[in-house]
Amino acid sequence: MKSLHTLLSIALVATATQLASAAVPTAINYQGRLTNADGVPQSGSKTMSLKIYDAATSGTLLYAETLGSVAVDANGVYGFQFGATGNSSTLVTETLATTNGTSLTYQKALANTPVVAGTVSVTDGTYSWNELTGNPGSPAAATATIMSGFVIGGTVTSGGSGYAAAPTVTITGNGSNAAATATVAGGAVTAINITNAGSGYTTATITIASPPAPFVVNYTGGTITATYASSPAAGQAITATYRYTASGISGALGAGAEQWLELTVNGIAQSPRQKVLAVPFAVKSGVADLASSLADQSKVWRPEWFMNMNLIYGSGGVIIHDVVTLPLGGNTSAQTVIPIKIKKINSITVDYTITHILSYDGKISVQLTRIKANAAEEVLANFSRSASLSVSGSFIETSPLDVSMDPDWIYYIKVSSQTNYAGNAGTTAGNINDLKFNVVE
Repeated sequence: MKSLHTLLSIALVATATQLASAAVPTAINYQGRLTNADGVPQSGSKTMSLKIYDAATSGTLLYAETLGSVAVDANGVYGFQFGATGNSSTLVTETLATTNGTSLTYQKALANTPVVAGTVSVTDGTYSWNELTGNPGSPAAATATIMSGFVIGGTVTSGGSGYAAAPTVTITGNGSNAAATATVAGGAVTAINITNAGSGYTTATITIASPPAPFVVNYTGGTITATYASSPAAGQAITATYRYTASGISGALGAGAEQWLELTVNGIAQSPRQKVLAVPFAVKSGVADLASSLADQSKVWRPEWFMNMNLIYGSGGVIIHDVVTLPLGGNTSAQTVIPIKIKKINSITVDYTITHILSYDGKISVQLTRIKANAAEEVLANFSRSASLSVSGSFIETSPLDVSMDPDWIYYIKVSSQTNYAGNAGTTAGNINDLKFNVVE
């Protein structure tokens, strides 16, 4: 039987905390709902951490933070703040030097530390180097074959790379006069040709010259040393691009790359990652391109004719509002088909006003249903509130969902409003100020 935590899934709702206009955001609100594979809410204390990458799979780590223990309620809903205590892997490019037309060597310590291993690259616009592959080209190697004191052959054990022409071949040992040349194809040494067998050898070593390297970089202890074989023209900027570790999340969100958030629950990384969007802004201090909000790949969709519905119970059994006129009948309702371009619904948010006055009670309901041929209608989500002594006034409520749209079904959003009144014609039953859905198209 699989461990419970291998089946956990999340629904993401993330927004930036509200801060003064002159302040840099230090924390971001994250809210989600935790269920198992069958959609059953999971509760209790869960150990969580998160990472942000620049790709949906694999990719470069941009940010990491350990959140510790997070409380999950009986409905699987949880929330936390992140962004203040983790570390960003911040990308930066800096100028090491500008060539002067005479010097062969240029050296400079990188300005930011600690540098993330394997991320350093150097270029002058013509030549390039990076930490992972090193300097261009690699030397070839070969072994000698000796018979009766003579070097009669050479076997290439590594062809190397970066050879534009045949390199110099040297044979050393306890004999004398042996000589050879090399054959090059495709930038590599493919053969050793003995031109003089020499004499007196019991041991011999074949040395093949390294490929020409007009630009060689040495990176040690955070310092870059760039060396040219011949003086480059004056005015060329030698730059280094690398990542360094910095506290906080602003470096990751200002990187200009995509961001994908991976949440880990009780040691299990949740999949797939959630795409987030860093929205840059400028603060009074002049610091720009920091993130003021996060949002997943979802979009907000609103059924237009449900917006700003002022449900007014007028005379003659009619409900009047800004968009359409509906018959009363004691229970007014309307529905709209969800566009087929929507692939998933992550949440429903209702901003409404509902009133309790004496013998008058209002009720507002929102349902997500689906139906297909030869199948009964299914209710996927139900949101309902009735006015009472304790429920009266304005409310904004969000119901997290994880509904993937099956193209074989037609999906509906249904809104209904009821009232129980005795001679209270003209009394407002309730206002739906906004009805919005967090969806993936």
